[in-house]
Amino acid sequence: MPLFEGAEGQELGSFASRLETRELAQGDVLMAQGEESRFFAIVVDGDLRVSRRSPDGGSQEITVGAPSVIGELAMLTGQPRTATVTTITPAKVLTGGAGEFQLLLELPGLQNRLQRVVSGRLAEHAVSVSAELPDGTPVLLHPLRASDREDFIAAYENLSLKSLENRFFSGGQPPRSLIEYLLRLDYVNHFAWVVVDPAAPEGGLAEARYVRLGASPDTADIALTVTDAYQGRGIGSLLMGALGAAAGAAGIERFSADVRGENGAMLGLLKKAEAVMGPYEQGVVNGIVSADRAAMMVPDGLRLQLQRVASDLVTAAGLGMI
Repeated sequence: MPLFEGAEGQELGSFASRLETRELAQGDVLMAQGEESRFFAIVVDGDLRVSRRSPDGGSQEITVGAPSVIGELAMLTGQPRTATVTTITPAKVLTGGAGEFQLLLELPGLQNRLQRVVSGRLAEHAVSVSAELPDGTPVLLHPLRASDREDFIAAYENLSLKSLENRFFSGGQPPRSLIEYLLRLDYVNHFAWVVVDPAAPEGGLAEARYVRLGASPDTADIALTVTDAYQGRGIGSLLMGALGAAAGAAGIERFSADVRGENGAMLGLLKKAEAVMGPYEQGVVNGIVSADRAAMMVPDGLRLQLQRVASDLVTAAGLGMI
């Protein structure tokens, strides 16, 4: 399996020797949505259906086969199973409990590979949070995910030159390498929210992100991007509050923002967030905002929902915190 590439034979053998081999018949239920998570499984042979019921009565289904790992999300988050896994064909799986899962995480290089798989998968299934702009316009917020890629790129391609300059401090479209960087999140050190229209969720309205500073891990750079049609409608306060709500789970206490002197909207947002402003240098000013103060820019109920979504992602992605 690609997941285990680079693991030493002896260490991998010790891990494998503790797994239980299970032979499943067609139609057997391996895991059930809502039950307590006691084990994970490595699919060695056969095809399985993963089905998930949503609160609104809808359902999602995917098929998984060998080689793959299933059930690891619930092991990481400590939450009940989020899906039911049923065999489509006779199957063979290897299962392990909490002790084996700890051994799995200790295999060299495994944490980083599993982190990328887990965080990306959890982001895809993260609940969208409903909110309203000051004028009553309904919107949805969710963590940026791999499936947002094309919409994300299209949104940047449609920004005006002024908006691009305010965001990247230079005119013209950003290089593709920068766009690719903005799409690669680990949800602990680099987190992003996107805002969409519930009636047209395929088109993004805005996004906001933080990137933790390596030299000061309790501080993160932030950046907000709002499509031209939605600028001046209060979406910046919503995004600032959403970033603040997500920061606590990752241990981020403050935000740092570099802003062009001509960017009156962002300067006004920093003032509203009670930022401590530095001196202008070459037309750019830096503002420092308390993450807790930023989180207070959204109503209590909304803040709690955003915190819950972000906390689940950080817990799953931050394997070093487990």
